[in-house]
Amino acid sequence: MNVENRAISDTLGSAFAPIAQLVEQLPFKETVPGSSPGGGTRFFPMHIEHPTRIVTVVGAILFACLIANFSVDGWNWGVLDFVFAAVMFAGVGIALDLASQRFQRPAQRMAAYVVIILVFLVVWAELAVGAVETFILKFL
Repeated sequence: MNVENRAISDTLGSAFAPIAQLVEQLPFKETVPGSSPGGGTRFFPMHIEHPTRIVTVVGAILFACLIANFSVDGWNWGVLDFVFAAVMFAGVGIALDLASQRFQRPAQRMAAYVVIILVFLVVWAELAVGAVETFILKFL
């Protein structure tokens, strides 16, 4: 590192010192000995523990929807409907996975699961009946 880069780094380091102190208090840090110079703290944001499980479940649900799209009268999903459903299902799966990491007590974990699923169901129901589209068209 040259002298100019070191000066910039020192200036930025001192400018962000209060933020660094706040980050030290976050719940998702892990201390890894020797991970940084002097054996300090290295931060790992929460990560998805079961991506294969999420992709498998989302794929199975979408496959069932694809079969229903061809066999059920009135079920007329287009490509964008499947993409949106995939994003929503994957989002719910990721949220459930992160909630399982964040909350250790079973009661807290179950409450987080219920909230995530209820929010998903409310959004899905609103989108299914076109309430959001009607709401947006009112203001255009």
